[in-house]
Amino acid sequence: MPIILGQLIVALATTLGFILLVLPGLYLSIAASMTLPLIAERGLSPVDAFTTSIKAVSSHFFDVLVVYLLVGVLFIAGALALGIGLIWAAPAASIVLGSIYLTIFGWKDPDAS
Repeated sequence: MPIILGQLIVALATTLGFILLVLPGLYLSIAASMTLPLIAERGLSPVDAFTTSIKAVSSHFFDVLVVYLLVGVLFIAGALALGIGLIWAAPAASIVLGSIYLTIFGWKDPDAS
């Protein structure tokens, strides 16, 4: 249930940002992109994960933006190859986005008390 609520909060905030203007929507969609991993790994509440994601990604915003643009180019190149390239582009994008999460938030050892 927290994942669904987290996704709902991100979707509503992003939609509201796009309704206001395009740039706030783009900013919110990038800054809130780590909400679901924070809920899944750290066990944060959806609202706490949303605010934590925005605060943390905002300090690295332009780096994250460049990586997202490169991942977008990777997806476009995979789609232009008759969609066959998406077999490699989608897993590569997941690995890159996971690396962004680890770079910003680090890894919480579940075995450590």
